[in-house]
Amino acid sequence: MPRDKLLGDRFKVQKWKWYLVDLRNFHKPVLVRKHLDTKIQAIQFRDKYYDKHFDVINYKIALEYNLKDFINKERRHGHHTAKFNYPKDCKTQLQRQIFRNNERRKMKQIKRLPKVTETAVWEILDDKPVLFMKRLSHYKDNHWAFSEPVEGLKVFKKKYEFPNPIHYLCNIVRVLNEYYNVGLYDMATVAILIYKKWGTRIYRHCDTVSAIPRDHEKVIKEFKARGFEVKSEMDFFEGENYIESIHIRPQLAHPEICWHTAKEKKLYDWNVHDFQSWMGIPGYTRAHVYGLEKRK
Repeated sequence: MPRDKLLGDRFKVQKWKWYLVDLRNFHKPVLVRKHLDTKIQAIQFRDKYYDKHFDVINYKIALEYNLKDFINKERRHGHHTAKFNYPKDCKTQLQRQIFRNNERRKMKQIKRLPKVTETAVWEILDDKPVLFMKRLSHYKDNHWAFSEPVEGLKVFKKKYEFPNPIHYLCNIVRVLNEYYNVGLYDMATVAILIYKKWGTRIYRHCDTVSAIPRDHEKVIKEFKARGFEVKSEMDFFEGENYIESIHIRPQLAHPEICWHTAKEKKLYDWNVHDFQSWMGIPGYTRAHVYGLEKRK
């Protein structure tokens, strides 16, 4: 029989969790095989099942003392105890389920408390921003910020007016979900801080020719989610400037009228070329400038 089966499954310390450690033998501390969500929960867990020889520590200290993957042989270091500290009058299965739901509801409220700082972001990224950028570059042709929404999109829409840079923020969330443990920090706030901190580097890794998507059906779906409409069904006035799609059928256009010359600047909010950059998808958008063909 394999050694791991004889001694029990290896126990790995998880990021952001809290633990109990047996300090009776100072030279060989033993980690209790139980993941706890908060310091308060860990203290309650210790007070109910253990004694003063057990200390509450966070995952950083557990890793610092190389307590990860420690194989615990004594039953008192195992996971035979309940995670939740049920009150004495909580005896039936229904009563315990209600108690657990209330505790989880409290955890959701706690989730809003931790402040996202630059130090926290470095910790989330395991102090390896270059590796994060490489992982983010795998999503550079993913422009589906609005048609395939992720957590935090509503926050991004309130903070930023145009799809660019919202699609960068959505891709940051995708990478965080796949490779990292954000813990109790707010996902949208973490993504925004990463974008502000490393925005220039993000552009360098993601604004390339290979960032042009190839799936026309997804492009059309995303355009429509951004407010584009079928051009043949729209009533554009002659002599106006706007942005339209290329390389896809049916051709789409955005209903926003833009300015191009200095005379038109007071009439409309956005320059047509700037609006193309903010609203379009690379390789599939162009600015329709009135009279440009005649000038050539």
